[in-house]
Amino acid sequence: DGGAEPGVYTLQVTFSFVEPDGASRESTEVITLLVNRRVDLQINPVEVVTSTVVGARDSFVIEVVNAGPGTVDVRNAEVVARGPLGVEDGTRFIGALDSGAVDLLEASVSPTRAGQGTLTVHVTYVDDFGQEGSVERAFSVEVAEAPKAPPPAPDEEGGGNVVVRIIKGLLGLGASPPRESSGPSLDR
Repeated sequence: DGGAEPGVYTLQVTFSFVEPDGASRESTEVITLLVNRRVDLQINPVEVVTSTVVGARDSFVIEVVNAGPGTVDVRNAEVVARGPLGVEDGTRFIGALDSGAVDLLEASVSPTRAGQGTLTVHVTYVDDFGQEGSVERAFSVEVAEAPKAPPPAPDEEGGGNVVVRIIKGLLGLGASPPRESSGPSLDR
């Protein structure tokens, strides 16, 4: 029924059989049975980038969920980048993860050039008999070139760069004449 606890069980089994000459015989054997609990770790996306541009810095957040019936000794969760992607803060030790518990892994992704990349989350754990196991999930990321910055627009009076206009005004070169004001006069 799946309710056996993990561990080592020894069973004594007796075989009864008839020899070709018609004699009945019995043989008793001891069988050792290892019962291991199935580990059910899931890697779920929380904030996963699927497309980005060169030079951007994006968050990459996943959760590791223990969907199994017992506590799992999770070692590390790691994000490994392939292709035009770099990863920062992509490794985290988790430790004992109770049944139904969730732990987050937050990393930063920085694309270095255009192209197709892959972010693979690799989670290692130790089972009930001290054997290391792992689960992984891959996410594809499309990296595009960063858009070119448009040239600076002239200010509303058509005079070009504001800094250049101020310097020209201080030097008396091409400064606009004062405008008529309809407000109160400062003359007395």
